[in-house]
Order: sequence, then structure tokens, then C-alpha cells
Amino acid sequence: MRNWIGLALIALLLTVVPLFGAPPPSGPRASGHWQLVWSSEFNGPAGAPPPAAQWTYDRGNRRGWGNNELENYCAPEDHADPCSARPNIYQDGHGHLVIQARRDAAGRWTSGRLKTQGLYQTSFGRIEARMKLPLGAGLWPAFWLLGTGPGGWPAEGEIDIMEHVPQLGSGTIQSTIHAADFFGGHGLHGQATLPKGATVASGFHTYGVIWKPGSIQFYLDHPAHPFVTLTPPTPQSSWPFDDSATDPFEILLNLAVGGNWPGPPGATTPPTAKLLVDYVRVYKNGQTGTSTL
Repeated sequence: MRNWIGLALIALLLTVVPLFGAPPPSGPRASGHWQLVWSSEFNGPAGAPPPAAQWTYDRGNRRGWGNNELENYCAPEDHADPCSARPNIYQDGHGHLVIQARRDAAGRWTSGRLKTQGLYQTSFGRIEARMKLPLGAGLWPAFWLLGTGPGGWPAEGEIDIMEHVPQLGSGTIQSTIHAADFFGGHGLHGQATLPKGATVASGFHTYGVIWKPGSIQFYLDHPAHPFVTLTPPTPQSSWPFDDSATDPFEILLNLAVGGNWPGPPGATTPPTAKLLVDYVRVYKNGQTGTSTL
């Protein structure tokens, strides 16, 4: 009788626990069958730049970056006009990276764009970042991957894991891929909206991609529930994403201002806007994929 009661209690516990959910993972390696292979956690002191072994920077305006954008990108050490001693990219001392877009007294915008070019490239696997985004007319935060092969853009491919512009609404993000046969306004994409009226600025959310040969899936907060799966539109379509073992992709984070998309800043644009990044992580599942240092 006691054994029967004990077995019944165990069975009851096994039934009840899933209803309420198991405790959340307690570290970056606690992620099912995925193995963490690279991460940037931004746990440095307040005011410190991102780790130099992991990140480098794009600089300047470069004729609006092909989109008539307004911002000049400044690296943390850039102090020459229009950059200043107040960095646009820094760690806040509370476990976050800050990418700050700022309008000066003359109406000029500076911001930040960092990348892993020459330091780390990856292909296939699961790549995600936990972020809190700014809101305002003309603001365009993005987390994306760019092909590093010799063919250039768009032939080498681009994976926009997360983009947000005001036209999408305050709680919706877009994920897009670009290649030679589909780029710019013709990129393949999907959108996801936060539940219960939440906005991208009201809290941190995880934006990620599960990248496999022949398919690219995007998810918002839950990797087990992707909101879109993208595959080659035709058998003849260019698909540089399966060549990534030889031409891997770099990781980029930036906060753009103005341009053809998303449009100009306006009355709702704060003079200082902050994109907060809790972490960037890359996982592999042992089935396929490479990472290079």
C-alpha cells in the first residue's frame, strides 16, 4: 500500500509540474540540445567599450549607407567632430551594451554600428540577442548577419534577424533575408507582434534565427516556436546561405536614424535614443555548421 501511494504521489508531481512550468535555465549553456559556442555578455564596468577581441566598428556616414540616412557612426574612441567625448557605444555597468543615437545642438545625428568582421564569423546554428529597443520617428534598430565572401552584397547574402521601424507599429518587428534574386524591398521576410499590447520598448525580448541548410527560421522569445520559415522561392533562386561554411557571416548591431526607410525623425523622436543589448549568443546543435575566429 505504501509503495502504491508513493508511486501515485510521484505520478501526480510529474503531472502537475509541467502545468506550471519548470524553472527557467540558470545560464547560457542551459538550452536543450544547443551548445553555446560564442557569446558577448556585456558585463564590463560602466563606460567601458565592448570587448575589443569580439567587436569592431563602422564609421562615418558613407553617403547615407545607401539609404540616405542621417547618422554618423562613431566608435567609442572617436572624438573628432561630429563625434564627441561622450561615446555612442558603451557598457552600462549593469550587464548591457548601449548603442546611443544622439542629436547635437546643430541638429546632427551620431550613433553606433558594431560588427564582428575579422574577429568572428559564423554559419548555421542558432543566433540570438536579448534587447530592448527605442521608439520614435526615424529610428531603425537592427540585429543582423552579413555574408563575408568576395561577391559583395547582395550576392553573398544578408540575414536581418530583427529590424524595427515605426511603420511596423510599436509592438511588431520584421525579419528579412536578402540575396541576388531577392533584395531591398523584394527581400523575403516575416513579421511578429508581441502579445497583450506590449511594445518593443517596454521590456527586453529575445530575437533569434535558427539557420539550417535550405531554411532560415526566425523567432521572437521562443526558439521552439518560429514565426516564419524562409526557403529558396524557386529551385533556381540564388541561395548563398548554404555556401556559408566557406563564406561565413559576420554579426552586426546598429541604430540608424532617418533615410528612405524608416523616414525622417520628427516630434516623437527623442534627442537621445538608446538600444540596450543584454547579450548576443551563438549556439550549435552538432548536426551541421561552423564558426570561425
